[in-house]
Amino acid sequence: MEYLEHTGRNYNEAVAEALEILQRPLEEVEITILEEGGGGLFGLLGSKFVKIGVKVKPGVIEHAAAWLKDLVGQIGIEAEVAVTRNEEEVVLDIKTEDSGILIGRKGSTLDALQYLANIAFSTLVGKKIVVDAAEYRLRRREKLFEQAQNAADRVRLTGQSLRLPPMSASDRRIIHTSLQECPDLATISQGEDPYRYVVVEPRRNVPQAPRTQRAQRPVG
Repeated sequence: MEYLEHTGRNYNEAVAEALEILQRPLEEVEITILEEGGGGLFGLLGSKFVKIGVKVKPGVIEHAAAWLKDLVGQIGIEAEVAVTRNEEEVVLDIKTEDSGILIGRKGSTLDALQYLANIAFSTLVGKKIVVDAAEYRLRRREKLFEQAQNAADRVRLTGQSLRLPPMSASDRRIIHTSLQECPDLATISQGEDPYRYVVVEPRRNVPQAPRTQRAQRPVG
């Protein structure tokens, strides 16, 4: 959303609520007062109100989205880029019918685009940039969470360390995060990229947790 009209009981309230809806800081918008209400009949009844128009200024994030759209277009894929953000990251979600090509094997193409986007814009944005398509990141997190849980169950059952297949740094981070709340297990990254992998192992001299204790589903 690039423009919003909003009404509040006063100017400060209207601005605060509009910024919350747009998920933008004050410095990224232009505000125009469209209408100011009076105090009601003879100034005695009712309450004042302010209606404002809030326009989002073109900023670094918008430039990043345009840059990504242009980059994808250069490889012959027509797409749009939607932007969402939270306190920790900015997500550039590529909307296209050719999402399979953009995702690549195990997300390798998305990872490459995300790497380039972070080099170009993350310092300017002040947040990590995530590049996604067709909710691949969410589906991948769910798959890795299940893999982490299965590994935890097997290590508890056998009492032996388990080496997982090689995976990217972002995938390894999800495995570590999923099992970090399991007091009887430890996770260690070993090897050299691109063959670096995670080892799940039992912690020595720590009582084994019941198999019903599940991995911690990663957030985000």
